[in-house]
Amino acid sequence: MVVVMGIFLEYKKSAPKQMIENNTGHKVNEDKQIVIQKVGGSSKSRDQFGLNVRNEHENRIIDYTEKELKKDNFIGTVLIVKNGKAIFQNGYGYADRLNNKKNSATSLFQIASVQKAATGVMLMKLVQAGRMSLNDKLSKYYPNIGYSSAVTLREMLNMISGVSLKTMPEKVMSQDQLVNYVAKNVEVNPKHIGKQYYQPANFVLLAGIIKKLTGRSYYKEFRRTIQEPLGLENTCFFDEYYKLINGKTIAYNSVNMNDYRTLANEQKYQYTNELGTGNLYMTNGDLYKMLRTFVTGGVLNTRSTSELFTVFPPNNTYSSGLYHLKYLQQFKELGINSGYHFHGAEYGYETIGDISADGKQAVILQTNNPNSRKPFNMVVDSELYHFLLTH
Repeated sequence: MVVVMGIFLEYKKSAPKQMIENNTGHKVNEDKQIVIQKVGGSSKSRDQFGLNVRNEHENRIIDYTEKELKKDNFIGTVLIVKNGKAIFQNGYGYADRLNNKKNSATSLFQIASVQKAATGVMLMKLVQAGRMSLNDKLSKYYPNIGYSSAVTLREMLNMISGVSLKTMPEKVMSQDQLVNYVAKNVEVNPKHIGKQYYQPANFVLLAGIIKKLTGRSYYKEFRRTIQEPLGLENTCFFDEYYKLINGKTIAYNSVNMNDYRTLANEQKYQYTNELGTGNLYMTNGDLYKMLRTFVTGGVLNTRSTSELFTVFPPNNTYSSGLYHLKYLQQFKELGINSGYHFHGAEYGYETIGDISADGKQAVILQTNNPNSRKPFNMVVDSELYHFLLTH
């Protein structure tokens, strides 16, 4: 079953209409919001999905996308962007089977670890303002962590810090309580410094540093520096999400993806444990706007953007929520040598996709019933992105 609600990529109607060119060549309005081209046209030129009749290349991409997703019994939403234009945005399956609500362009999903890109940008804004440096030692902010004087914030962003945490609390904590818990229980293995080892605790500590320097909670700082400037109207954290009337999705962990019988049932403490690392809900339209702005210098300047997403191959392919495609085997085999991959999984939600360095080509898949037999990040998204680039 396919449900389509049309393109969901517009900014607020009150946004200024005057456009200028930024240093990436993308059109931005005067408050530096990237304006994403919306498919227009008369009602006669629109097809059943509410989009314009596309050209031959776009139709091939859409046909291929639908074939691959149906073959894999995909449940969730997909967004395909070609040359800066959203050409395909569909919902598949149920957002809430019990209440017979279908997935659509307005469906919100946890983006999980993709949120780390936002945390990195928030931190880098402080670097850009001269408030801190990526060369700062962890000991400057958390002196009681063993070997913290051997670790830099740069290494934490790249997951090469040697930081690890074995357990997380099983009760709801405030932001300060959680950061203090992590700082007290985290360990640094000096032998692992410089080696990529994925540990969300790095970003919990970075979220704590953001509060130390701004005096504002992580959530308030996200809204102030990212959500409000970018006009992300379909984005929220846990407490706001459960107040929503529309757009809410239920996460499932079904072995048979069509039965919807097994709920993921994320507990509130599990959500609050993901401070700065993965507790944000977004539609795929908002997620695209945010990531495109991040990689093209719409929030940070060009130098800061480049510095934030710097990696150190061959041992490091990750920085601040994004992987460099040219260092990932499945993309190397397809001849893709630029752009970024992102992936997050959290209690029945999964967000996976790829975006070009100029932000003009993108594939975003979000699901509330992930296929454990065939992870999308290794199979579906790489094939869809390759087809997008070559057609």
